[in-house]
Amino acid sequence: MRPVTFGFREVNRELMLDGVKNLRTSALLQIIMSVLSVVILSLFLASIPMIGMAGVPRDPARIIGALMGFMAIIVVGGILLLILGIAAFIYLYLGWSKVGEADKEFSLQKTAVKLLVIAIILIIIGFVAMMAMLFTAIVSASPGEVPTNMFGILGAALGGIAIIVIGGFIGLIAGILIYYGYYKLGEEYEVSELKIGGLALIISLVINAISFIPYLGAVASLVSLIGIILVFAGLSKLRGMLERGELPGYPAYQPPPPPPI
Repeated sequence: MRPVTFGFREVNRELMLDGVKNLRTSALLQIIMSVLSVVILSLFLASIPMIGMAGVPRDPARIIGALMGFMAIIVVGGILLLILGIAAFIYLYLGWSKVGEADKEFSLQKTAVKLLVIAIILIIIGFVAMMAMLFTAIVSASPGEVPTNMFGILGAALGGIAIIVIGGFIGLIAGILIYYGYYKLGEEYEVSELKIGGLALIISLVINAISFIPYLGAVASLVSLIGIILVFAGLSKLRGMLERGELPGYPAYQPPPPPPI
């Protein structure tokens, strides 16, 4: 498929279509993750009173059975979310890589996905360091005594928190750039669902950044779900246009005229 020439830009329709398909798959997986999270949370909340009921009358076997069911929900749900999350991330990276290669205006989003990887790694390192220091403090402390290396442990724990904060900041910037890519994609190719969805996702990130305010976390989750659904709808619309040979906002490819005889 020949590229579309627009000014000094060339847009490879075939590559753009592949990228949009990957981004659409990533958005679909994220929607499934959101729905699955709600289901897991509902089962989690519903299982709490069941554990309490299992202890009336006190029956250790019933309590253990209820606790096992409780843990099974968490473990199975966590594994499913992890698998879906990894798959969604892979499709996100492949999608923006192809879209950026097809249209150089979107090459920044591929870099943003790489920044997101760095952010996740930093957050994991910071969390592991903080938990390791906490474990060290618990193990090394004698009953009723403060560990002799308490200041060193506290400093290392604060270092872990600092790494988490840095990772979170990098992740916030990367997320904004990725979601802005959806907005820009909708603006460039005249798909309003992508523009609105991209803005909604950016707003959800900003709300999450100040989620220490009560109830804002739930609002951010709702806005994020609406945003990713709109992005999925917009990518589906753009995919259909590209499959029909359309490229909104760009003229159809016209071969150069033959040289004069």
